[in-house]
Amino acid sequence: QILRRPKVVRDLDLQDMIWPDSDISRVMVKYYVLMSVADCYTDFHIDFGGSSVFYHVVRGRKVFFFIPPTTSNMKKYEQWNKTAAQNHTFLPDQTKECYRVDLYPGDTMLIPSGWIHAVWTPSDSLVIGGNFLTRLHLGMQIKVAEIEKNCGVPIKYRYPHFQKVMWYLLIHYLETDPLPSSIENLLLNQRKPFLRNRS
Repeated sequence: QILRRPKVVRDLDLQDMIWPDSDISRVMVKYYVLMSVADCYTDFHIDFGGSSVFYHVVRGRKVFFFIPPTTSNMKKYEQWNKTAAQNHTFLPDQTKECYRVDLYPGDTMLIPSGWIHAVWTPSDSLVIGGNFLTRLHLGMQIKVAEIEKNCGVPIKYRYPHFQKVMWYLLIHYLETDPLPSSIENLLLNQRKPFLRNRS
């Protein structure tokens, strides 16, 4: 094997933990090779499904601009995504918060779930990276999936089989940590409805 993801990524990857071998529909997002020419720019975005990212620079340079995923910033990001002004509005002007990180050959970076970021490439570059979902960020991952839905992001640009991964995780938890019999009785036998808070 020529490439191997960082150990922390292998340990945290949700799909590796719960995806059954019998289901061959899994789409791999473990690795990608990104070749970029000097001065290209990717505008602010959140990686699909709120997935975390590992990013290793083989050649060239990368400059990241990060906006923390606070509730306020996420709302501004969603509004910015829905407007035509996105093409000529610099998102940090609205969030008033942005951090710069410069990466050089040999640097590896992990981007946690939900962090809004843009990328500038000062010189021709070659990067190896990949995306992964984790148990640590379930809330953020679901929130990002909702933002994608609200913004009308086409399915082909979302995390592959995101809902299926979440269902497999639920099944995994039910198998490894079964429901107390009193709760199981409420859900299965009495069919008591659990009303959602609509506020």
